[in-house]
Amino acid sequence: MRAPLLAVCIAAWSASCGPTGARVRIEPPAVTCEARCRSLASGRCECLRGCPGITVSPEECPPPPPDLRRRSRGSCPYVYLWDGRDYRYYTDLSGSVLAKGLAFFRPAFYGENIYELGPFASPGGVYRMLLREVIYESSYVDAANLVLVDVPAGYEVYNEWSFTSQLNRPPERGFVTVRGPRPPRSARSETGADVLREVSDADGVPLPVTRDQLSRVVLDFGPIAHPEHAKLILTAWGTYEDLRDLPRAAYTAGTTIETLDEGGQWRVRKVAGKAAGDARTWVIDLAGVLRQGDTRLRLTMARLPSVLDVLDAARLDDSPPVPVTVTRVAPRVAELRHGGAARVDGSTLTHRVRADNSHLPLVADALLSGWYTRYGDVRPLLQAADDRFVLMAHGDELALEYDAPPRAPGTTRRAFLAADVFYTLKDHPFGRVTTTNEPLPFHGMPSYPYPPQAWPYRHDAAYQRDLREWNTRRVEAPDR
Repeated sequence: MRAPLLAVCIAAWSASCGPTGARVRIEPPAVTCEARCRSLASGRCECLRGCPGITVSPEECPPPPPDLRRRSRGSCPYVYLWDGRDYRYYTDLSGSVLAKGLAFFRPAFYGENIYELGPFASPGGVYRMLLREVIYESSYVDAANLVLVDVPAGYEVYNEWSFTSQLNRPPERGFVTVRGPRPPRSARSETGADVLREVSDADGVPLPVTRDQLSRVVLDFGPIAHPEHAKLILTAWGTYEDLRDLPRAAYTAGTTIETLDEGGQWRVRKVAGKAAGDARTWVIDLAGVLRQGDTRLRLTMARLPSVLDVLDAARLDDSPPVPVTVTRVAPRVAELRHGGAARVDGSTLTHRVRADNSHLPLVADALLSGWYTRYGDVRPLLQAADDRFVLMAHGDELALEYDAPPRAPGTTRRAFLAADVFYTLKDHPFGRVTTTNEPLPFHGMPSYPYPPQAWPYRHDAAYQRDLREWNTRRVEAPDR
């Protein structure tokens, strides 16, 4: 009798899927019992809410359903990298955000984004990754190419890309070599506290900050030989909440770098881009900013009405650049399919996004209504950034595979993803944004949404034909 009783305790979700082009409707939970248990003295567990008196063994306690509205702060889609045994979450693809009614986003400056992929390997000569849409958003993937950068042994390579659209400029996308970047020799917070341990390594232990503070630190890297080659390597992530109750004078749309002037006052020397979404590492060129005998700088992370950047690590390098070999690889496999939801613990002021690769029932309220790309091979849609998107709904998964070209002896390799991706928010820290994935975005649009007459494809018969051919899957969000 145990199995039927336990089944009552598990939130039942249902989905009906017909042939290509059929409507897909995700129904709300059939029961309201929480899929978690309270430990009892007997060693058994009692299901909570709605199932009084039903007990199961601890190992039979089903996992909690994803509470995506509360805990999935971040941007999408999420990236999972294959390590030879499993797909593991690495980062998200934040950058080109669409948000109806929020005019502070600047889509005119959106384009290809470069995401570093850390120690991404190619077991069997193939790089494999998943792009998963697991939270309250929908994505529009226009291109997704792997970029492999080979450098001489002993060097590392990073990219300059960061989120700069709110500074009203496109991002830098250059690859920069570093050799033995150094952590700071001292690091002090605004209060004078020693925070050297927190900012020396990208270990997930960030610079302490509260929501009413600037994320600011004074760094000293000691003497350098080549200030003309100085560059700052930052690792940071964004946290998302409504900060409008805090003083507007504290807002800054970028990463601000200051040095001391002759009078001992801090002066702004550079305003660079900000972190975008979950933890990522990027490089800021500091040529002409620092001196050989004085590398002190004050670093202030971006802080906007709905996001506060959190610093994980800051390192400095002054090595001269060396030649690199850059190879762009198109996917050999690009399959759109159902993947379900996943357990997500969104970024906070103390930790970055945590996500597993579970395949849970869809969360009905995470859906956005609209037409989405049919499941199957979608490689033709990813050949160029041409506004012919792979449209991904909550629960969709895009499986990508790339061949690994040979690497020259005496070199090391780092992988990046060059992705042209828009995503539309369903909810923002300021409230509900939209319940639909329309209108479709396009490159160069000055705002979103845009006037209907501004859509460049309204009289393009070939584009309209492609929409009818590819976007045959209708998803309906709950009416709430």
